[in-house]
Amino acid sequence: MGKVRILAVAAVLFAALSSQAMAQIYVSDSLAAPSVTKYVRVSVKIMNDASGRRPADGFYHTNEQILTVFDESNATLAAMDADWRLELVEIVDVRGASQWFGPWDCDSKREFEAYARADASRYYYRSNAINIYVISELIGCGGYCSIPSSGDELIIINNRVGILNWSLGWLHEVGHYFGLQHTYQCPDRPCESYHDVCTGAGSEFRDCPDVCPDTLNIMGGRDDLAVGLATFSSCQLSELALAMREGAGVRSKVVDHVEVNNAAATACEATTTSQSPTTSATSVSAAASTPTVSGGLIPRAPEEPLTGGTGVAPSATSGSVCNGGADVTAPEVLRIDAQYAPNSLRVNGIVIQFNESMDAAEVQNGVDIAVTFETTPIDGTIAWRDNDMTLAWTAKKALPAGQYGIFLTGQDKTDFQDRAGNVLQANTDGYFAVGFSLDANGGVVPPSVAACGGSGLSAMLTAAPVAIASRRRRRHRRG
Repeated sequence: MGKVRILAVAAVLFAALSSQAMAQIYVSDSLAAPSVTKYVRVSVKIMNDASGRRPADGFYHTNEQILTVFDESNATLAAMDADWRLELVEIVDVRGASQWFGPWDCDSKREFEAYARADASRYYYRSNAINIYVISELIGCGGYCSIPSSGDELIIINNRVGILNWSLGWLHEVGHYFGLQHTYQCPDRPCESYHDVCTGAGSEFRDCPDVCPDTLNIMGGRDDLAVGLATFSSCQLSELALAMREGAGVRSKVVDHVEVNNAAATACEATTTSQSPTTSATSVSAAASTPTVSGGLIPRAPEEPLTGGTGVAPSATSGSVCNGGADVTAPEVLRIDAQYAPNSLRVNGIVIQFNESMDAAEVQNGVDIAVTFETTPIDGTIAWRDNDMTLAWTAKKALPAGQYGIFLTGQDKTDFQDRAGNVLQANTDGYFAVGFSLDANGGVVPPSVAACGGSGLSAMLTAAPVAIASRRRRRHRRG
């Protein structure tokens, strides 16, 4: 390829990569806007006093008040086009544990959770629903939930004084449950205490540049958010989707995945409908016992387990199974994130997450991944992690500022494939290709317009880099 042609392609590549550059390098359409509607099961418990009574007053001591919380939260989720809703499965009174009626300090949450776990029957502690406990009065917070890495799970809500932004405060705590951070949580950065400036905080796993400014963000610090107007950012929604992902999400156990409508699932329909479907949560609840009614509004759920699943076909992003159990669905890249050097904000590689386990032997061979700087391939090492289905690529040398391309081949059976032999789903001429850009400090350049996700580069942009990647692949295989 002549110099002029290479430079021309590189110039177009430069512009395209600049428009796609973001702290989160790639989020697939199937993850950012999945074809599965999800229902997050929530069990609400109201702590009773020594006489077995609820608080006499407050903001969340009646069923009607709690129903309003869920109505307003779901209306807000609908307004932002979120693909999930909260499903209130029960409101129950917890009697015989009046020592936790309140008031008590929010810092005692972990101790309270230990009691609830140890005596699940008394506390109605569910393993497959978010446990929210309404406490008569809390000291030091309106609500409190720990993020997944802490190992804690339940949420506490202050009945007497309420919670910041009322119904949206409950949704805020649910965000924490699935791993979202406050938008203003940015340790070691000067913006730490300023809620109305761009901070980039996202989830406990990565930052999200599109939470800024966070004037309407549910995970922000304002006290005047309005139902139907408050929002999660696109990147936060993709983090929530990852945490809820069926069978693999860090807290998928509380989520029902329903209404699969993708083409791969449709292809499996004949197989799955010929099998005995899983009974739905509603039918099991009805069959388990005659529902009793709490306050005339909410039927109590049966004893554990609250069921999940609806007997629908699996989605394409979970490795669909058809034809009598054979996996026939091509694997996909769900997301690509920057990997940072230890104790540094400098990017030293990338982490690629797949929707299913790949053929580790082929992946670790490393001949079908190319990372290019401008149009020059750069060397790196790779490591496959089967526990979270990720591939980490680490550069052997410091990465300079500039534009980068990532190319994974998917042209033949020696390329990236899952364990059933299905070849990676490509996005350009048999290649999966995306781009990103690094600034002078070695960090991923944020987007000029806040966004999350992005599509692959067009076929014409990959001509020079793909040719280089192909030569590199052949060279490695000959060796």
